[in-house]
Amino acid sequence: MPLELKKEAKEHIIKHKGAWFKVKHVSRSEFNDMVKRATYVEWDAPSNKATPQRFKETDFVALTFERIDRTIVDWGDIEVDGKPFPCTRENKIWMFEHEDYGEIIEHVMEQARMIGKEIEEEEEEIRKNS
Repeated sequence: MPLELKKEAKEHIIKHKGAWFKVKHVSRSEFNDMVKRATYVEWDAPSNKATPQRFKETDFVALTFERIDRTIVDWGDIEVDGKPFPCTRENKIWMFEHEDYGEIIEHVMEQARMIGKEIEEEEEEIRKNS
């Protein structure tokens, strides 16, 4: 019987400080794609050289924001001024950058990273045993 891999990402619920967060594992290939999108090439022409030098620069802020946005797919039991606080890219970034709430996103991302590590270990074990 052939090994059947499921392409759809599994989602997991993380509860923290009275709220819940639905997260999905970002695979290594997805992360590599994010790094490529956050990396750009620049040319530098130093005054003492005639030939410009090419170098790559990664925008780690953009990479962090994209990883948060792709990992946290939904949340609940979060309110602002008594109204539900929707799970949007802008709100995820706002929470991450806010001095009082950044720890919440960091905690959720660390938990998601640990879940992802377990998933990758399980997938590696399946590959070894097939």
